[in-house]
Amino acid sequence: MPANATASAARTAPDKSLRYRVGITLFGLSFVFPVLALATPALGLEKAITATLAGGLLVLAEAVGLLGIALAGKQALETIKGKIRALFRRRAPPKPVGRRQYNVGLLLFVLGSLGLFGIQYGPYLVDLEIPKAQRLYLQLACDATIVASLFTMGEQFWEKLKRLVTWEAAWERS
Repeated sequence: MPANATASAARTAPDKSLRYRVGITLFGLSFVFPVLALATPALGLEKAITATLAGGLLVLAEAVGLLGIALAGKQALETIKGKIRALFRRRAPPKPVGRRQYNVGLLLFVLGSLGLFGIQYGPYLVDLEIPKAQRLYLQLACDATIVASLFTMGEQFWEKLKRLVTWEAAWERS
């Protein structure tokens, strides 16, 4: 094997040295620290100590992540970025949505929107008192219904929405 081919192969495949393994481990550990920071209030410490500990864990997460990337090297960073991009890449073209599925999505959208309208303005229109905590849960449920409807209606709806907000200068009166 020529020397050029060996050098090229070494550049494309990340080495599995101790430095690489420690770097990847530190990078993975940097995602654990923010979760620990969220759990610090459960320790029951004073507020100042809890805030300091949570802030310290967040700073530590950033530092450990950067150190991990530095130790693992550029090839590991490119590998990680490639895996993250692969998660969001479209694998197959979307299937067309049938008329019934589109109508169900449209119904969910209308019901969610009317629900939000009713929760917001209902107490002013009729003698109805919704407690604040229940109002929050009802609004979140309506929001979730609207988001679900957008995914139910499929790409056809997204294309219609895109055409709705896109400027088209070639419009003539008939």
